[in-house]
Amino acid sequence: MIPLAQRKHHSWPDDARCVVGLTLDFDGTSLERGRGQLPFGSRSHGRYSAKCGIPRFVDMFTRQNVPWTFYVSGYDAEESPDLVRDISRSGIEIGSHGYFHEGVDPGDAEPELLERTHQLLAEITGTAPRGWRSPSGHKTARTLRKLRELGYVYDSSDKDFDLPYLARYDQASGVATVRPFTSLKIDNTYLFSRLRTRESNANIFNNHIIRSKWNWQLNRELSLRVILQYSATLTQNRPGDLFGIYPLTFLPTGKNFNADFLITYLVHPGTALYVGYNSNLQNLDPALAIDPNIGGVRRSDRMINDGRLFFVKASYLFRF
Repeated sequence: MIPLAQRKHHSWPDDARCVVGLTLDFDGTSLERGRGQLPFGSRSHGRYSAKCGIPRFVDMFTRQNVPWTFYVSGYDAEESPDLVRDISRSGIEIGSHGYFHEGVDPGDAEPELLERTHQLLAEITGTAPRGWRSPSGHKTARTLRKLRELGYVYDSSDKDFDLPYLARYDQASGVATVRPFTSLKIDNTYLFSRLRTRESNANIFNNHIIRSKWNWQLNRELSLRVILQYSATLTQNRPGDLFGIYPLTFLPTGKNFNADFLITYLVHPGTALYVGYNSNLQNLDPALAIDPNIGGVRRSDRMINDGRLFFVKASYLFRF
């Protein structure tokens, strides 16, 4: 295997000797809106993008007949649908760039945000985006799995090399449903995804999700739901390693176990009472020390509880 830094030749389409990729981020008011800030005064640069800057870029590149790519967030597309539509009609590729230009890992909300932006851009332009650029630079196994599901073919987030990073992506899943008796249904799910280098098949990361969902209808009024989920992103980086220890990924080895319990009591049709409890375990370092290289908390070998939630809720259906 030839190290990336020593590569001198690459096979480009049509025997091209040099390839230049021209890209631009829309970066309108989505960042400020995502932070709950008003895009005026010192924070008004996002409004300039849509009003002045971007139309000039579109005009310039269209006149020069230069192919390029525009990365647009979902919120900016909603705010300026006509402009995004004009960009697409001019022959410029539209890529996805988050929804609120998220500055940190959005966690479990990320799949919904990715799909929301994907659908918005597809509806506005008439063409589903095929490329994605992380608004923060961060991505996880969860990110790549959802992008794959949505049909994306490339990620334009990394900026540290001349050539594209080509990798092999594998995924598998399995579902087993068990009914010990009529009133109890157990759905067991396993999701697996893996990223490997193309040249040597070296492992970049493995991601495992094991989920068991129990639905037990005790009687007509009373039911119990239990969801247990274990997820793990396994890399060559050991818990506590700093950025750059393993050159193929910055992802740390992360483990998470979540338990969710919900009791539902149906008082009568239209009225229900809910009692629930949620607990979450992660292998975060107990000291929660900020890592100066990646701006996040360190990981450890042990798992600690970082979230407990108990709630009681009632619902009532009003009919008019």
